[in-house]
Amino acid sequence: AGAAISNKGGASGPYISTRKIEPGPLYWIYRFDSLAPSTQGGNIISNSTQYDSAQNFVEANSSGLVVFPAQINGVTEAALFAGKGGGINPLKVASFPPASTNIRPAPSETDRIVIRDNANRILRYDYPSFAAIPLAGPGALGGFSTVGREPGISSDGEVTAFIGNRGSGEGLF
Repeated sequence: AGAAISNKGGASGPYISTRKIEPGPLYWIYRFDSLAPSTQGGNIISNSTQYDSAQNFVEANSSGLVVFPAQINGVTEAALFAGKGGGINPLKVASFPPASTNIRPAPSETDRIVIRDNANRILRYDYPSFAAIPLAGPGALGGFSTVGREPGISSDGEVTAFIGNRGSGEGLF
């Protein structure tokens, strides 16, 4: 199972998010408020009625946004989900055929999310509108032959960093 802790605490402390597999198998995504004893059982963010398999790469920020990849449609597609608060209805941000376990989301404190998709592009999504904003990739997106699978984003959401190769070796962009 994967787990994440928010970068900084809000009024009630950092959020901790995790994936848990129940017998069945059922996949659950939980968010815990580290300083609120009344939520020690965690808030259920999602369950596997929305997807076939939740992946390990659960991430969270201090505003309570939890993002995670999952496989959908009989595990023939990968999808990115994001949600805040209790309940079991996170929003599907986007889907990426064919199925992939390489989506590793990174959220900012301003609810921007960056990922590398299956087409070797770095994309940004703003919660909750989710319009894809291409940042880097092959061809007109910077001419990268490859980009790293784990881009990062600054806490204010204004700077994205990733490893890439434009043909003369890998570098930090």
